[in-house]
Amino acid sequence: MKTKEETFLKSGDAYDLNVIKAERERIDLRLKENGFYFFSPDDILVLVDSTIGEHKVDLFVRIKSSIPDKAKRIYKIANTYVFPEFDITNDTIDISHAVKQNDFYIIDPEHKWKPLTFERLIHFHPGDIYNRTDHSVSLNSMVSLGAFKFVKNKFEETGDSARLNVYYILTPYPKKSIRLELSGKKQMRTLPERN
Repeated sequence: MKTKEETFLKSGDAYDLNVIKAERERIDLRLKENGFYFFSPDDILVLVDSTIGEHKVDLFVRIKSSIPDKAKRIYKIANTYVFPEFDITNDTIDISHAVKQNDFYIIDPEHKWKPLTFERLIHFHPGDIYNRTDHSVSLNSMVSLGAFKFVKNKFEETGDSARLNVYYILTPYPKKSIRLELSGKKQMRTLPERN
């Protein structure tokens, strides 16, 4: 995966720490799009050589040798769990009541939600390589639905090598009741007499 053409570090530009930080974030985002879930911008070093003179520097972008092994792995999606009625006062995620619905599991013991709702919102499927785009689009779709007060997701390593379980933890808005009162008055109109 080459990203050299997209770099923010251009020959002849002034040295700028903000550009260096942006380059580290750009590389991190590109890696996250390709499955490197645990990679971080802090895993990238930009070495500066100022010995060339003439107020110029050479920059060398490197990956730290000390990064954790999991930051070097491409992760795939294992299972996706949806909790559409999660109580935020409860900090326990219990999947014992999960019911499989096509490519994901739903934990909705009272069957308040149609599984089709989540099929349209979730962009991860088992075996997919993790990517930041599907991560963001799925989360934003759930927020945009307007039915949930709190929307959170969590990625957790499984016991299998380089696989992630995805948890969508959703707290719906409290139900509102709508009361409609109609009142009517009968109004008598007198029509003008015809000649």
